[in-house]
Amino acid sequence: MVKDQVPDVLGMTFRDAIYLLEKSGLRVSFEGKGRVSNQSLSPGTRISKGQAFICD
Repeated sequence: MVKDQVPDVLGMTFRDAIYLLEKSGLRVSFEGKGRVSNQSLSPGTRISKGQAFICD
């Protein structure tokens, strides 16, 4: 994972993705269960602390 960039969490379990994203300073919302199939910010996008992130 590159510091201050959105990681690619596609295919990860929600638990692992949420941990990684919140550790990066993002506010995470999610829908569904199982694994991440879609993420609102593209991997590699620069992170602004507190920025919202939605995955489903």
